[in-house]
Amino acid sequence: MEEAVAELEAIRSSSGEHQQADMLLIYARLRTGDFVEARKLITDVLKQSPDDPRLYTVSGSVELLVNNPTVARDHLQTALGLKVDYFPALLSLSRLNLKDGPY
Repeated sequence: MEEAVAELEAIRSSSGEHQQADMLLIYARLRTGDFVEARKLITDVLKQSPDDPRLYTVSGSVELLVNNPTVARDHLQTALGLKVDYFPALLSLSRLNLKDGPY
């Protein structure tokens, strides 16, 4: 995993956009339990593509992993605001509502 992270970071630091490498790096950080770095990375990627509901859904999932359901809910709702029928965000928000209630 360390080699993969190093390679992904090298790709990320090279010029140009590498959103796919960024996403893989976020997932790698999550897998290794480095939630702080995963949060930083998703924040950076969101700055590059603020209109992508996938990114807000991933960010919401990261926030759930760090036990921050309020921020997670906000990110999932933002994803649905961008694309009302985005199923992954709908599913995650539905699971959150079942667990914690709508508000």
